[in-house]
Amino acid sequence: VEEFIKEALQINNFLSQKLTQLYQKIYLIYPLCIKTNALIDQAVNSRLEFEDTDDKITGYIS
Repeated sequence: VEEFIKEALQINNFLSQKLTQLYQKIYLIYPLCIKTNALIDQAVNSRLEFEDTDDKITGYIS
């Protein structure tokens, strides 16, 4: 039983370390995802504004 508990604790420690490493990576990557998402939103909004302006100009010319 002691050997099983010892092995279980080692596995638990290993998994805890891996989770900590994963959280650290997410902490580093998350701000980049937020910035990328903001840039994509700006690009989409610019495209929609351009299309709206194009439609208005086309309407005035017609």
